[in-house]
Amino acid sequence: MKKLNFKSLYGGLAWIVVFLLAVSHVAANETKKPLLVKRRVVIFDFVNSQKAADYAYLEDTIADAFLEPLDKTRNFELLPRSEWKKLTEGGEFKKEDAAREDTATRGGKKLEVDVVVIGSFAALSDHMQIFAKAVEIPGGRIILARTKSVPLDSYMFDSISKLAEEMSFAMKDKLPPVEQKVVTKMIHDTSVTQGGMIWRNALLPGLGHVYAAQPRGWVYMGFWGASAGAMTYFFIDYGNKLKDYQNATSGLEGKYAAANFSSKMRGYALIALVSVYAVSIADTLIYGKGYERLALHQNLGQVVALTAPEYLQGNAGYYIRLEFHKDF
Repeated sequence: MKKLNFKSLYGGLAWIVVFLLAVSHVAANETKKPLLVKRRVVIFDFVNSQKAADYAYLEDTIADAFLEPLDKTRNFELLPRSEWKKLTEGGEFKKEDAAREDTATRGGKKLEVDVVVIGSFAALSDHMQIFAKAVEIPGGRIILARTKSVPLDSYMFDSISKLAEEMSFAMKDKLPPVEQKVVTKMIHDTSVTQGGMIWRNALLPGLGHVYAAQPRGWVYMGFWGASAGAMTYFFIDYGNKLKDYQNATSGLEGKYAAANFSSKMRGYALIALVSVYAVSIADTLIYGKGYERLALHQNLGQVVALTAPEYLQGNAGYYIRLEFHKDF
């Protein structure tokens, strides 16, 4: 039998290592991107300031008109309007106070939202005046305000829809998704650790990444499993074909070529097996600490979210939470 061509084997090894390292580097950089969150918005009933019975239905109609345009912006997470109604039914809030900034602030904190849309309307002789505001929570700052005169005719609902669209897209510009700020207090047993990733990857390449919720762990497992299967197959195949060659009395050249091919493929599979193992461990050693930090933002265990104390509640739109993570 001819000796294996180690030069070609080393070339194959180099390409495998380069490919796996490139995949790891790109995926690790993806995890470093800031986590953006949509601002949570709730819309309170619009207050019928003159208590005009003929227009009482507009308390819901005007508020409901904001739902579709706000959703179309794709910038906001909308709470069901029924959440506000639950607050009024509980007696803690009054419907007639819904247009007040202090009510918006208290209700917004209660519902754990970032923005509350409030407003009122007054029916005059030939038109209706509508006032709408977007209030930032928890600070209570008015981010946006609009006033619109609406005719009391068949075009009234078109004018209401136009007001809702104008204000929704103005809110989109003023309130883009924000980077999630998380203040974290860990208990003794951290959800994901670099050490936990290393010993799992030592046991099975990719297992540590799966433990850390990194999808490329399945890639490592797949490559390693395919390499192990290929090596086992060609190890057995080489033994069988070598026996065929040694016992043959004719067709020696073909049997020799078949055995030599199995020998080469066994070598390639072994190199791929070792390469995947080595790269998965190296990946964990280089990027493992980053996965620990990323785990704080992922639902890997039991998470209890608490409202941050007032001194931590800073600029408008920032998510500030305390999270306690626990192992499974």
